[in-house]
Amino acid sequence: MEKYLIADFSKMENIDKKYGREPVIAIMPNGTIICVMITGGPTEPHNDNVVAYCKSYDKGESWTKPEILFSHEDRGVWAPEIYMGFENPMMVVHTYNGDCPYKELQTFVSYTYDNGETWSKPEMIAPYANGVSLRKGIKMSNGETLFPIYHTICNSGLKKFPKIGDENFWEGSQHICGVVVTGDNGKSYIPYGDFRIDLDFLNNKAVDTGKNIGNSVDLWEPNCIEAEDGHIIMFMRDSSYAYINCAESSDYGRTWTHHGSIDIPNGNSKITLEKVNGKLLLISNVTNTFGFDARTNLQIQVSRDNGKTWEFLCYVDDKDKALFYPHTAVDYENKILYVAYEDAVCHYLNKYTFDELGL
Repeated sequence: MEKYLIADFSKMENIDKKYGREPVIAIMPNGTIICVMITGGPTEPHNDNVVAYCKSYDKGESWTKPEILFSHEDRGVWAPEIYMGFENPMMVVHTYNGDCPYKELQTFVSYTYDNGETWSKPEMIAPYANGVSLRKGIKMSNGETLFPIYHTICNSGLKKFPKIGDENFWEGSQHICGVVVTGDNGKSYIPYGDFRIDLDFLNNKAVDTGKNIGNSVDLWEPNCIEAEDGHIIMFMRDSSYAYINCAESSDYGRTWTHHGSIDIPNGNSKITLEKVNGKLLLISNVTNTFGFDARTNLQIQVSRDNGKTWEFLCYVDDKDKALFYPHTAVDYENKILYVAYEDAVCHYLNKYTFDELGL
């Protein structure tokens, strides 16, 4: 394994805040690796958030200095996905109201026609995929593309919501998950699935939510993989219970079985799934403790039986350090798995050969 620094936001002179989150990587057709991240503002979500990006021309060993790519005068901006399965690479770009608990999310897309050197003006995404956060897309065996999604619903009526910073800020809102599927390269989308925490069930369930406030009852940041033809597994971050939440489909995402919590710990942090040479990879923080500093034990697990069982492969980095938000890209030509991750200030990239991971 080789480890490289993508960016150190404590040393940025061209970006106001020494803060960087959520690296998302993609390999362009010519081999350039693009990394986008969220920065600006004192935290996220915040209306000062902007999208920055940097590039590597030498397979991740060195990186250009992050530059601001997208910003909005009044709203936060965030890019959670670069999808490579269409004719041209597509970046998902969101704007949101950081002062609102249900965020008033708007979904745009931007394309590159020169291997990530420049990106087109963001345009509103096609119908039935706006207002939701598109996550890591997968090209399914039937030729369609599936994006796992989550969005925030307001279930508190028209009453005034608390100000940001209030401990009850999220009260009356809830993140729920699903998917959108396109068979025409993003010209239209069809939504499926509705996975949420049953509030009545949760209120009667004897669970210790740790540091999480009682109104934090979200399923969000879903990730999907096609284990076998048509068999889609979705893993979801659960803010109410420190274990991965799971749903499965056997018909290319049309209908689903929601299993709920499974026996894989996750302390309310991003989960990434990847498939390489028929083997499924899970990269996540395997901890059943909540809290930002508790996002430790970032590791890679493998399933050789289509997701029925998982076995430990390796730690991504120091298991005792808070390192999180993994994102992957696969270079099949050179047989390399890239894993990007961060600690809210520094972003890192690990390079694994297929051989050293047994892939």
